[in-house]
Amino acid sequence: MRKKTAAVLAAVTLTAVAAALCEAATASASSPTAYSYVQNLIDKTDSLNAPFCELTITQAAGGTVPNQSPSPVGWSVIFLSSSGWQQLSGQGKELFSDRRTSAYPQQPFDQNQADTVGLSLANDPSTGATTVTLTALSWGGAQQRLSNLRVEDGMLVGDGASIGNRPVTGLYVLSCGMQPLPG
Repeated sequence: MRKKTAAVLAAVTLTAVAAALCEAATASASSPTAYSYVQNLIDKTDSLNAPFCELTITQAAGGTVPNQSPSPVGWSVIFLSSSGWQQLSGQGKELFSDRRTSAYPQQPFDQNQADTVGLSLANDPSTGATTVTLTALSWGGAQQRLSNLRVEDGMLVGDGASIGNRPVTGLYVLSCGMQPLPG
């Protein structure tokens, strides 16, 4: 009887482990990709809903730039609209943690020292590629494409150039959603 009970327990345990592995494989296979994340925004864009992205830029401390904090953070909210087939774009004001108000006590993210940034999200159905391009409109229109795009904790994440003369890369996080339009 003990051998039969042990065998049944072993079989139940193996079945549970196999089911857990199958569930994990299915979950990872259905995890959102950068392409599906952007496609979801494109598909939901209509006359009643406007997509937006909250952009946060972070970077590790390093380098020496006068009057710049050790690890500045950039922040922006950008409303997007359809700008072509499989593409959304828009622009917004970008605030920085190392740009402080002049009044005491000095506060970060001074709105009077904001930059204007453009954002483009595009999918290419023929290749399955997603492109995220940022344009520094306050700085002559310099553009950069984010690399290593991925979805982490429901947000689109990519690597790109750092702010100022800091470490080589910064981390760019886009938390996107839909805003119902009045009407």
